[in-house]
Amino acid sequence: MRRILAAVVLTAAVMGGSLAVQSPAAALSTCTRWASLPTYQNGNAPARIPSTGTTKASTQCSLQRGVMNNSGVTALQESLNHCYQVFLATSFPEYKFDWLVADGDFGDNTFNALKKVQGYIRAHKNSAVLADGGYGLQSRDNLFWWTRTDYTTNRGICEELQ
Repeated sequence: MRRILAAVVLTAAVMGGSLAVQSPAAALSTCTRWASLPTYQNGNAPARIPSTGTTKASTQCSLQRGVMNNSGVTALQESLNHCYQVFLATSFPEYKFDWLVADGDFGDNTFNALKKVQGYIRAHKNSAVLADGGYGLQSRDNLFWWTRTDYTTNRGICEELQ
C-alpha cells in the first residue's frame, strides 16, 4: 500500500500535477435548510439541524465557507453560540470565539468558530472529528445542538442528537 501511494505521489510530482486532499464533508450535498430532530433527553423540544429535507437522513449534508443566506447555517450558528461560546471562553480560552451573528452566512467568523469547536471536541471528547472548519457528518454527530425550551425568555438546552 505504501508503494502504491508513493508511486501516485511521485507520478503526480513528475507530471507537474498536484495531489489534493478533500475533507469528508466535501463529498456530501450542501445543506439548504434545517430539520427538527429529537435530542437524547428532550425529544419534546427538537433541535434544528442543518439538512436538505425534514428527516434524519436528510441531515447527511455539508456546509462550507461561502454558503450564504441559508437557514441550515443559521441553525449551526445558533448552536455554536448557545452551546459553546460562553463555555469555551470561560473554561477553555484557547478555543474562545466571538458571539456569531446568526445571519445564515457561512463566512470567516462561522468558519473559525466551528474550527475552534471542532478542535475542542477532538482534544477533549476523544473524537476523531477533523478541526477543518467544514460541517459534515462528523460535526453533526459530535456537536451539541441547542434546543429552545422557552420562547418567551429564549432559553434552551444543549444536547447531542438521538
